Parts: sequence; structure tokens; C-alpha cells
Amino acid sequence: GVVVYIAILCMCTTYQASSGIFPACVLLIALLMWIKDHPLKQIVRFVGISALGYITALISFRYILMTPSLDSYVDTSISIEQIIPNIGKYFQLLWNDYNAIWKLCVFLIAAVFLYAVL
Repeated sequence: GVVVYIAILCMCTTYQASSGIFPACVLLIALLMWIKDHPLKQIVRFVGISALGYITALISFRYILMTPSLDSYVDTSISIEQIIPNIGKYFQLLWNDYNAIWKLCVFLIAAVFLYAVL
């Protein structure tokens, strides 16, 4: 947890756009642990400690280390109410952009993945 906290703080001070990589890696490692038959308690503990370190570091960075710039050129506000509608719009754009063969390929890949994992 401490290592996660320090690493995420370092990440925040260098390249904040990479902050989404950490949760993806944690979920991948948790999936690998599950495939290798680790106890569920150990997997939940790993994900919980990782999430706690991640969230604590982001909150610490936001409220302790970050000094807001008055001349920002982008809107950095995040509306929690817009997360679900934005995800829906994103998937709708993906659905409309791909033709039937690509949709079939994605479905087959997902089906094979689920079959292999489960």
C-alpha cells in the first residue's frame, strides 16, 4: 500500500494521463490470481490495498501537492453525473463506427476469452 501511494504520487507529479493504467494493471493481476486459484480473500485484499493506496495518493496530490494554475486552457472539472452518459455515448460511437465483421470479431474474441477464463 505504501509503495502504491508513493508510486502514484510520483506519477501524478510527472504524467497524470497515465493514471488510468494502474487500475487496469490491478484488475489484470487480480484476474491472473483468480485464474491461478488464489483464495478470493487474498484477491480482494490485493485489490482493496491497491485501491486504497491509489485513491489516497490521488486525494493527497489534489488537496496537498497540486497548486492550481490560474491560466488553465482546458476545463478540468469532472461531473460525476456525466460519467455514465459519457460512457454510453462512447460505446454508441464505437458501435456506429464498426461494421458487422468487426463487431463479430470483437464478440468472438470476448467469447473465447470468457470461455478460457471460466
